[in-house]
Amino acid sequence: MDRMKHRPAAVAAAALATFMFAASCVQPLPLLDYVERKVEEAQAELYPTAVFKQGATTISSGGTITYPATIRTQTANLTFTIQNTGSANLSLGAPAVQIGGTNAANFTLTSAPANPVTPSGSTTFTLRFAPSAVQAYSATVTVNSNDPTYPAFTFNIAGSGTEWHGIATVDSANDVGKHAEIGVSGSSVFIAYQDTTNGDLVVQRSINAALGWSDRYTPDTDAAGYYNSMVIAGSNVFVCYQAMPSNYPRLKIARGTDGTSWGITNIDTTIGVGDHSSIAWDGSTRFIVGYSDGSSIHVAESADGWTGWSKDFSSFSRAGDEVAVAASPGATSGFGTGGYFIGSHSSSNLVVDNYNYNNEPIPWIAGNGDIGVNDQGTNIDAVMGSTSTVYFAYHDVTSANLKFVKTTRSYNSFSYSYVLSSTTPVTIDSTGDVGKYASIACSADGTTIYISYYDATNGNLKLAKSTNSGSTWSVQTVDSTGNVGQYSSVAVNGSVVYIAYYDVTNTALKVAKSLDGGATW
Repeated sequence: MDRMKHRPAAVAAAALATFMFAASCVQPLPLLDYVERKVEEAQAELYPTAVFKQGATTISSGGTITYPATIRTQTANLTFTIQNTGSANLSLGAPAVQIGGTNAANFTLTSAPANPVTPSGSTTFTLRFAPSAVQAYSATVTVNSNDPTYPAFTFNIAGSGTEWHGIATVDSANDVGKHAEIGVSGSSVFIAYQDTTNGDLVVQRSINAALGWSDRYTPDTDAAGYYNSMVIAGSNVFVCYQAMPSNYPRLKIARGTDGTSWGITNIDTTIGVGDHSSIAWDGSTRFIVGYSDGSSIHVAESADGWTGWSKDFSSFSRAGDEVAVAASPGATSGFGTGGYFIGSHSSSNLVVDNYNYNNEPIPWIAGNGDIGVNDQGTNIDAVMGSTSTVYFAYHDVTSANLKFVKTTRSYNSFSYSYVLSSTTPVTIDSTGDVGKYASIACSADGTTIYISYYDATNGNLKLAKSTNSGSTWSVQTVDSTGNVGQYSSVAVNGSVVYIAYYDVTNTALKVAKSLDGGATW
């Protein structure tokens, strides 16, 4: 904008006087040029000129300055400069800086400009951006002064609130983080793990999607926290685990009402049980827990929400030392929907059993019970891919590879019965000794699968991902700082991926979080 068009009457009077003087004299310059020069001199002598900048960027009236993306509940500051390029003092108004617009409350003046600003001088002010949610924010900034062209200079500010993502240490007090298990419900994140120094079962809770960990609970302090497994059922968090008071192993379960108030119930007090415990929930009131006594697999079921437990229903019997269970919602009888899947490391194979909610085993197709050979199926984990398909991730001891297989229950129209069938095991990663501490999770529709695991050769945490129900896989290293990745546990919430794991180097619990399905961390 042409500042000369907005000068007050004093400038016009000076110009007129100059014109009259010039008209009465003989001048060597053309009369009009002489008058314009005198007007410019009068302007420079009498008025300030404000120029606004953010860093090296000059701000125009109505322009926009954008803050860098900022993690919600955290802050970002930008400093703005006011320069006076005129020849008179620039006097700022009261208030000098005003913030308005849609999200004015999320922007704050933390450092005010000095007043006045002398000719050729400058001053600064700082505005803080504090997003409270994941969304876009905007506001207006108005600077009041005696600049005759822009007495109320206004520009826009904008920013966006984002979620935290990256890698962080959750707990480093004592030797902590072994037997980690993570669960997610909305923005609440829970990690159960062992404080090995004190022999405690510890549960950490974050209410802001792993941005901070304000709540630390110790539900059991009696040599507890081995082989933790977790489900979140409505507003309650359940952790089954092995405790070894006086070195006598037994199986327990802890329930956190709203994840805060904790109680404990014994599942099996037989001495020597509780190895590799694994819990599943049917979406209603039924829970199943699989566990080992070192040589045999056991299952316990609660149909009343967790207090009463029955052991080894339907005379369940399976030799083995490791187990993983999964459950799908459905009717209490029949095999059209619903039921328990039990994957066991038995007789050097991964063996799968399936029961309906009336605890009736389904018949096998010959040979489909045993998946693979050569001591496959250690470090097993399971997740339901659909109501009738379960995914297994495991470590093949013989080849030292990470493998994947899926088992499906289907109706056989020839035998008029439901049967199990399994895919050929897929080798996901064969670079070094990989696949220990495998943990598996999938999207709600079962098409995207994530497996976190430990690379024992390099001491790294790795993640495998499939976007086509396990047909093809991509592999990446998530954390390679020190010896990390043992006791890994993965959970997903939409495109957000969480991994809890043990940092061997620092004897600490860590968490990794990705906002884009594991593409970046």
